Amino acid sequence: MHLIANTVVALCSDPAQLAFARAKNAWEQVVEEALRSRGSVLSVMFRYPLRDVRLGEVTVGAGRPIMVGLCSAGTDRDRFGGEAGRFDTMRELAAHLGFGAEGPVTLPVLLR
Repeated sequence: MHLIANTVVALCSDPAQLAFARAKNAWEQVVEEALRSRGSVLSVMFRYPLRDVRLGEVTVGAGRPIMVGLCSAGTDRDRFGGEAGRFDTMRELAAHLGFGAEGPVTLPVLLR
């Protein structure tokens, strides 16, 4: 439900995006961009490392819970460019975490 509503809001907020989608029949791009930029999966279940693991500047002890927040993953400027926060159906398609997973496991393999 959120995906549909978020997509409608994004397209209605920028008539050029809607016009592009209609003119190019780019509905697959619209869906992928909505999943990337306005995904409805905010987090996933807790994960528990099998041994101590370093994530950024923090060491998480074995067996300690880690909750992965996905709500801002689609706006990562390093991955999606300087305007990552903008809904852009003309953006080149790239893998994202819209459904909470991206191809190969993106978390350390030590998590179960």
